[in-house]
Amino acid sequence: MSSLQLIVTQDDWDLVQEVIQRSPGECSWLGVGTHENGIGTVTRIHFPDQENTSASSDIDEAALADVCLDLDPDIGETVIWWGHSHGSMNTFFSGTDWATWENWTCAKDMPFFVATVHNKKEEDPFEIVHWQGQSFPNQTGILCPEEEIDED
Repeated sequence: MSSLQLIVTQDDWDLVQEVIQRSPGECSWLGVGTHENGIGTVTRIHFPDQENTSASSDIDEAALADVCLDLDPDIGETVIWWGHSHGSMNTFFSGTDWATWENWTCAKDMPFFVATVHNKKEEDPFEIVHWQGQSFPNQTGILCPEEEIDED
């Protein structure tokens, strides 16, 4: 399933990395965007209100609702990425992460959804993608395209 991808701009990728490094513990973010044929394109990153500790990150439900209400249905925008850090711990899916994954992919019947776990050591993230009703752990790559150059 190596053709499954999540495309993130370099600016958004850099912002995520900066937030991870500045957070005293864990932190979470959501990427909204569009998807087609197993390729998701993140159009915006949200860092909703959340409670974070050195071992957990809980997004506020009202803040999550605000992110969903801000989606643009005219372009088919949806939440396609849930990312969070494990602070200085390894990148893996904990029991809590698996439960959250199940809530996103099953309860919301998501056609395309990616979850990633990062850390301050900038090790390769743990990645899992849900597409066409199946989950594929560690099968997707995060692509950071170069910024477009304005030639004017």
